[in-house]
Amino acid sequence: MLCVGQTGVGKTTELVKASQELRTEYVLVGPPVDRYLDLAILGWHDVIAFSCIWAAATTGTLDDSEVLPRLIEIIGGERRVPSPSSPPVSAKALGEIISLGRIPEPSALQRFRNEHQKIKERIAKGPAQVADLCRQIVAEIEKKAGRPLVVMLDGVEKVTMKVARNLFYEEARLLFELPFRSAVVA
Repeated sequence: MLCVGQTGVGKTTELVKASQELRTEYVLVGPPVDRYLDLAILGWHDVIAFSCIWAAATTGTLDDSEVLPRLIEIIGGERRVPSPSSPPVSAKALGEIISLGRIPEPSALQRFRNEHQKIKERIAKGPAQVADLCRQIVAEIEKKAGRPLVVMLDGVEKVTMKVARNLFYEEARLLFELPFRSAVVA
């Protein structure tokens, strides 16, 4: 589902209504692409990879996944996938940063926020491989949950005109090839 419109017309409200109706039949996740990814360079492949890692982290269904570590390795992150609701830095790690000036290795989700351009470049070396790994991750989530996955992408309307042209014109075919069911607000 693609919901497009001007700011303030109720796109997100409709997305919330739809999610309330769908939550019993589907596993719903809402990766905050507008908070983690650089909207000035956004592309569908990085949205797909980020969404799959987010879905794995929020559903907690992939603790024993063989596929997820391979995807995280491609983007250059640690093999751990913290819960998105956990603090980005533990109290102990914060103490180390303050006392020793050491910054802990970022998780896969934090790496998207810190180094989106580098991740985009790594994904560009093998976008088909990334898409295939994401399909496998989605299949694992759906099998363990017993319900189909739906990714709710809100905030895409905040991209620049240049990025919008890239997403909805140059990369438009990828909208039909997403490895998961989706609702996109743009």
